[in-house]
Amino acid sequence: MNSHIGLKSALMSRTSVRPQNLRLWLNLGIVYVVWGSTYAGIAVTGRGFPPLSGMGIRFLIAAGLMAAFLKLRGKHVLRISKPEFFAVSQLGILLLVGGIGAVSAAEQHIPTGYVSLLICGTPLYLAVYRTIAGDRPTSRSLFGVLVGLVGMFVLVLMGSEPAKDVSADSVFFWSVVVVLGSISWSFGSFRAKYMTLPKDPLVLTMWQMLMGGLTLTILGFGSGEQLNLQNVEAESWIALVYIIIFGSIIGYTSYIWLLENAPISLVATYSYVNPLVAVLIGVGFLGESLGLNMIVGGAIVLAGVVLTITAEKPKAP
Repeated sequence: MNSHIGLKSALMSRTSVRPQNLRLWLNLGIVYVVWGSTYAGIAVTGRGFPPLSGMGIRFLIAAGLMAAFLKLRGKHVLRISKPEFFAVSQLGILLLVGGIGAVSAAEQHIPTGYVSLLICGTPLYLAVYRTIAGDRPTSRSLFGVLVGLVGMFVLVLMGSEPAKDVSADSVFFWSVVVVLGSISWSFGSFRAKYMTLPKDPLVLTMWQMLMGGLTLTILGFGSGEQLNLQNVEAESWIALVYIIIFGSIIGYTSYIWLLENAPISLVATYSYVNPLVAVLIGVGFLGESLGLNMIVGGAIVLAGVVLTITAEKPKAP
């Protein structure tokens, strides 16, 4: 009798674990592939839409769709305090304007795979911020930062084949812009835990996209960007819809679910899988070249990121 009960409970436990594991790997796969593919999506969108205002439109539409979804679920998305409003505005500027805006502008001049390798240094900068704040990482983590920064210097100093007919100085300039954008993104990610933010992560995301989208749109049109919808080809429209639905909504929702249900050490692996996906898509579908500098510098950066992330103690969800 007891053996039957034990067998039944074991079977029930196994059937309950399998769907959870399946959901975990499904969401992890979405973050791996979708976020890795958004580099190409942003580049193709930029063929028809201006880089800053185009991303502004992306986030405004995504914010509107998410607000409608939250409203249907009975969430009061407009009820946030003044401290929360100022906090989400700062994050929208640091993450979306500084981070995504830099990527979108740079991809008009340098390849998407190269940009993704520069961006993947984000965990390295986070480790630096933690050190400055007194939360000293392990020696292995700091060694990973050093390795990653060496790889970053290799990438930036050796440059890359330009996506368009631009000079080597222009490639260097836009490489620095991407690095600064990554530093902005990592600083926003670091500062977030010290801010007064909405408790619901989806409400937080909606407000970030709204404020970031408004700022990008104002900066874009204020700097002279022009948008003629009649001249936008179908591929740019498709790419825009893709990065709105999959990149901004589905991808981020999967990421939030992972943060709540998976060890942070596993979630963090997206940092070095995304660039590999971006490079493969750039070479395979956009006709980008894979130079020796990208192979050597990218490998060094990824090694540093892996060392930095795996040095952290896994945390239970």
